[in-house]
Amino acid sequence: MRTHGRSAGRVGGAGFSLIEVLIAVFILSLGLLGLGAMFPVVIRSQRQGSDALSGVTAARAAEASLAGNDEFSRLTLDTTLQRNANFWQRWLGADDLKTDQQREFRFDGTFFLPAVDPRTGNVTFAPAGGTIPPVVVRGAARLHPGGSALPANPLFGWDLALKRQPGSGVLEAVVFVRRIDPKLRVAAGRSLFQVLTDTSIPQSERRVPFGAQPSGRPTLDGTGNYSVPATMSMEFRRETGKTDRLYLDQSKNFMWDYASQPGQTLVDNLGNIYSVVSVGNEGQGDFVRVTPAIPPGVPSTKDGSSTNGNLRIRQVVFTPQIPMAVSIVTVKP
Repeated sequence: MRTHGRSAGRVGGAGFSLIEVLIAVFILSLGLLGLGAMFPVVIRSQRQGSDALSGVTAARAAEASLAGNDEFSRLTLDTTLQRNANFWQRWLGADDLKTDQQREFRFDGTFFLPAVDPRTGNVTFAPAGGTIPPVVVRGAARLHPGGSALPANPLFGWDLALKRQPGSGVLEAVVFVRRIDPKLRVAAGRSLFQVLTDTSIPQSERRVPFGAQPSGRPTLDGTGNYSVPATMSMEFRRETGKTDRLYLDQSKNFMWDYASQPGQTLVDNLGNIYSVVSVGNEGQGDFVRVTPAIPPGVPSTKDGSSTNGNLRIRQVVFTPQIPMAVSIVTVKP
């Protein structure tokens, strides 16, 4: 009878000890945790890149809309008024002409913020005197995508501030493109485009693209008034040797928190566009550090010389929410 016996010895190294298995699981877990942590970063980066690209597209659409708007030519036909420091009076209703400061929109590029309907977002340019019909840029027309592109789900909206180009008096518009409030909620059975533009639906269901409290603080949920661009008096001090700083030249208020947030975009009255890097305070006051640096040749704001008086930085314009894109377009060459 044939017998079968087992090998006299066991095969060495054929298995792993419990400690080895636990170590391998631990190392694998660390790798999976690191990989999982990367997903939110990748998704956020992709969204930021997509937003930036879409923001630029919306800005180009806004530029085309403004540059091709023949109605604006009605506001700049009178060559005598184009050379008049009080030209901007024609854009203000008689009731708005309350102080000399409100009347003096000079050739130093001081920004003009047009009247915005707090509920519809319609922007109205209403020359004083009633001889020239007002120009209205509807809020619905400033949503992107809009029209036939995808009217149910706009992602962005754009707003504008106007100024005269220092020296030449050319009319320019600063265009800000913002993402619609992230916490905005739409009632069942309604589309986003509908709650933003349809004045026939109940007021309780209406929303604005960029909500603001009466004080001007953003709500971020589409409720409240329409959040409009804001201006702030700032100055450049070349004598400090710091060419990347703009100093606050007014009493600090809550809007400073929005103007000075890193990543914010500021546009000065000369038409230079900056990105805020950081905020600081020193013996000369509060300032923001910006990039790019202030261009060479721009004098200090409080330079006592009478030359190049209109080429000094006096003011910046911005939106409380950090915009996706900012551009400057010539409205009337």
